[in-house]
Amino acid sequence: MSKMTSRIKIGVYEFCPCGSQKKVKFCCWNGSIVFKAPFKHNDYPISEFSHPRCYAKFMSDCSDKISREHYISEYLLNNLSNSKVVSMSGLNWHKSKGPINIAKTALVTNVLCEKHNGMLSPFDKAMGRLHQKIAQYDKGLIEDDFQNQFSLFSGEDIERWLLKTTCAYIASDQIYVGAEKFHFDIDPIFLDILYKGRDFPEGWGLYCDSNAEKFLHHQYLQVNFGISGGELRYVKFVLNGVTMYLLLSRPNSVANGMIHRPRGFEFRKGNNRKLIEFSWPNPQHNNGLFFNQNRVVSKTPAEWQEWVHDKK
Repeated sequence: MSKMTSRIKIGVYEFCPCGSQKKVKFCCWNGSIVFKAPFKHNDYPISEFSHPRCYAKFMSDCSDKISREHYISEYLLNNLSNSKVVSMSGLNWHKSKGPINIAKTALVTNVLCEKHNGMLSPFDKAMGRLHQKIAQYDKGLIEDDFQNQFSLFSGEDIERWLLKTTCAYIASDQIYVGAEKFHFDIDPIFLDILYKGRDFPEGWGLYCDSNAEKFLHHQYLQVNFGISGGELRYVKFVLNGVTMYLLLSRPNSVANGMIHRPRGFEFRKGNNRKLIEFSWPNPQHNNGLFFNQNRVVSKTPAEWQEWVHDKK
């Protein structure tokens, strides 16, 4: 079987690490490496209708019904919990400062028409699968039989999910820093990125901190906002202890250890690795973030809440 050059070797007639259930050669193989291209919308007829409650109404391409979607995609919420509640922090309409259980039904908003909401579902699917792999690979670290595994994602699809979620918070007027509430409008650039495939401006997009050393074995989500000069500069997402920043402006400087458009995450145990790799259109984004779990914490769900809060 022929092999390709990659962080973890994989045969071209094996199933593609992007999760498509196709063989690599007929999916993400570009002749020398595996590369997951970002999702692109096909051309379609324009409705020339603007729903007044849809934040994408300025595109004049709405359907006539408004959707009832979650701030955080339902796919991800169901990954985080198979019950009716999910553990979250960073919500300013509750009193607790730490993670609390929130009903999934409380995390809904009506800010997109059905058409524009449906057009963003591929990004929900990408982030849902990413979270599944993070949880799966993290759990694998405590298993005796730890084998090499490799999963592939389009980094741009993950960035667009982060932006989609940010837009839901903006449009539903849920941006807080501490107790202070801020009001923003959806930037037309955001719509072009989400719906027209526009690239993020230079310096914008996903950043991760290479100084991080481990994941947390806890199913929870945190969303925080960075505001400066009256502008929304970045959004911080913490998912199972994995911290991702979405920058929405070009930074004047980048803090030591922060990597723009990282190559991926690595879970290592001895000589074996489980790798989550991001494909980027620019080959300069070839840095790696390597998180090493160095201890196993065993606690009850009640103890987890206090432990996670204290460790932030």
